[in-house]
Amino acid sequence: MTLTMHNPSPDPALTIGILLLDGFNLTSFSNIIDVLRLAGDKGLGGRQRNCRWTLLAPGNSRIRSSCGIDIAVEKYPPAPTHFDYLIVFGNTPGEDYFVEKQVRAYLKTAHAERVVLAGIGGGAAALVATGVTGRIPVCVHWYHQDDYLRTFGAIPIDAESLFREEAGVITCAGGAAATDLAISLVGRHLGPAWADKCQRMMLLDQVRKPDHIQSVPVYQGEIACPVTKRAVRKIEHQLTMPINIDDLAKSLNIGRRQLERKFRAILGKGIHELIREMRLHMAIENIRNSDRTILDIALSCGFPTVEHFNSVFKAHYGHTPTQIRQQTLEHPPCKSTEAYQGLTQA
Repeated sequence: MTLTMHNPSPDPALTIGILLLDGFNLTSFSNIIDVLRLAGDKGLGGRQRNCRWTLLAPGNSRIRSSCGIDIAVEKYPPAPTHFDYLIVFGNTPGEDYFVEKQVRAYLKTAHAERVVLAGIGGGAAALVATGVTGRIPVCVHWYHQDDYLRTFGAIPIDAESLFREEAGVITCAGGAAATDLAISLVGRHLGPAWADKCQRMMLLDQVRKPDHIQSVPVYQGEIACPVTKRAVRKIEHQLTMPINIDDLAKSLNIGRRQLERKFRAILGKGIHELIREMRLHMAIENIRNSDRTILDIALSCGFPTVEHFNSVFKAHYGHTPTQIRQQTLEHPPCKSTEAYQGLTQA
């Protein structure tokens, strides 16, 4: 896959360098690129007149994304001062995480020259590793906040906002939030008409503000034990699918019985019980706050049949899903953004 410049303007209003590191997330990257393409010129031709972007990677002419797709890049990057923004995409931090020396030097030079640095998704980890974030909070996806803390220690984390900008550094949670960030940059440099074009062409009802709250975890109770906390986060990631407890324990390098004991000692309930309650919480929120069918909600929340769902739901809440929906229609509640915290009552 090759992305090239078509008839670039000699003096665009917005110039962006996009630095891709091995294992970068393709979704966040494509969201940024599509917004820039739409803002580049009238129509959908992708000509880089209003804005210009250059794809960069350390020492390679191609770089591989986390899904295995390769992207062609500029082999010899220009000086970072060539850009208004240098946007970094990378992989999630973890064991043996490192950033190549030449990348660190390039980022430090850009920061010293007052080029705005933006870390999208795992790209924020590269900024932290380079030291350019200092003590400012780093915006990350809520699911990966523990990865950052395990890798970098007690750094300030913002796992609620979509993106944030401070002291010449932007960090973004990634995913769809990259679209919101890109459109905000287009509006800042090209004006609201171009931002509106991008929003409409991306089929967005609205562009979310930086402090728009991320979709929160289902479970937000305090969990002191790191292993148990990781287990709960992994469960959240798989709530819509069958969850194999043996596989869960293996992914945490712990025995199943030991994991079960941790759950009972720390959370006061077994793993299957917690999974059922989390799924029920997710289901009742959907029943109260959406017009999806009960069947659709049951299946999307990990229940094998609607009959099983109805039975478990009534045993837990004392009412059927249909009765809860009818009560909601008659007495609409304020929308709740609270996550499940181990409560057993509706």
